[in-house]
Amino acid sequence: MVDTEYRRTGYGERAMLLAVEHMQLLEDCEEIFVSFVQGNKDARALYEKIGFLDTGMVEEEELVYVFRFA
Repeated sequence: MVDTEYRRTGYGERAMLLAVEHMQLLEDCEEIFVSFVQGNKDARALYEKIGFLDTGMVEEEELVYVFRFA
């Protein structure tokens, strides 16, 4: 989560991109999963922009998205 004061500044996107880049270096990492509250349009837009896809799953009332390394 990013504090409201720092939202829409690019920090969250940069942090997620760094996390994806780092995890891609891990030998056995083929997928990354994230979940977020269904009504959080900002989170949905960010994850989709990075390349996460909707799995169609809902866990504990949160949408689950996946990023798959090619």
